[in-house]
Amino acid sequence: MGYLRKKSFLIFSDENAPTEVTTLDPQEVAKIEAAHQEGKQGRIEELILNTLAPSSPELMKRSAKITEMERWVDPENFFGSEEERQQQLKILEELRTQQAAAEEARRLTVAGPEGDRLRRIVQRVQGASGIENQLKEFIVTDPETSGQENQHMRHFAWEVFAIDTSKPDFPDTRYTPRRSSESTVRFKDDWRIGVNVTGRTTKQVDGKEVDRTETEILQDQNPTLWVKVAAGAWSKDGNWGGHLQVTCATEEGKWIGSSNGWVTPVASKEEPVTFYDMGNYYEIWQKDRETGRPMIVEDKYLRFVQGATPGKFNLQDSTWD
Repeated sequence: MGYLRKKSFLIFSDENAPTEVTTLDPQEVAKIEAAHQEGKQGRIEELILNTLAPSSPELMKRSAKITEMERWVDPENFFGSEEERQQQLKILEELRTQQAAAEEARRLTVAGPEGDRLRRIVQRVQGASGIENQLKEFIVTDPETSGQENQHMRHFAWEVFAIDTSKPDFPDTRYTPRRSSESTVRFKDDWRIGVNVTGRTTKQVDGKEVDRTETEILQDQNPTLWVKVAAGAWSKDGNWGGHLQVTCATEEGKWIGSSNGWVTPVASKEEPVTFYDMGNYYEIWQKDRETGRPMIVEDKYLRFVQGATPGKFNLQDSTWD
């Protein structure tokens, strides 16, 4: 979140952003990592099995039929008599027995010399400790993987390496800012800058006041403020700032100023602005915390106010510059 913007960006008020940054409990992290580590070995065993004895179309077809029948014979889904259901359960059990026997035959293939060969390759890949250059050296020098005739073994080694170096998927606990039309910072009718500036909701038609469509309201909204850090750019520890210049068509080229507290577009540079990364949102200060004033929303206008509780703001980068 806390990076110096190289492009234009808009600002929006985000007062509902949580103050605390949510993180995963260390015990939960340890559980996820342990489960992932345990799962790696299972994935490697499955890879060995599929390398030596790929699942046949018959096996896959029978597996699909078993899954379908399991749903069908469930008491909540079955519409026939109990006698008919018991007959179907017998058929299902026979299919499961056949499938188990076929899978066991596949796994016996892995117990032979070819299975031992693949496991030796697995051990050497894991011995590379996740270092790609060590894996490459092993592949080109080991007699079981080098040479044109062992191309499939090299492919197998790379697949093992991908599993061995894979990382666990942790739940994303980061806060996701939600910008609305009303929270977006815009030019107001007096050309100061504020939020909650919506278009007129009604219009005159044949002398009568009627509701405007949502599209008409959006088209009639005050223009959004887009700015960029055009001078004095700096960044440190996720915090950054500089002088802000207007980049949208409205007041393009002017600077963001606030000599009297109210935020407005001005003809020349005044005080710089600092964006403090608070994890889930930004505090925006005129100059800095030591010598300046925090930005707040007052009567739907943006204002820098000495001693005020800083407002919460977030940003959205442009896609065109």
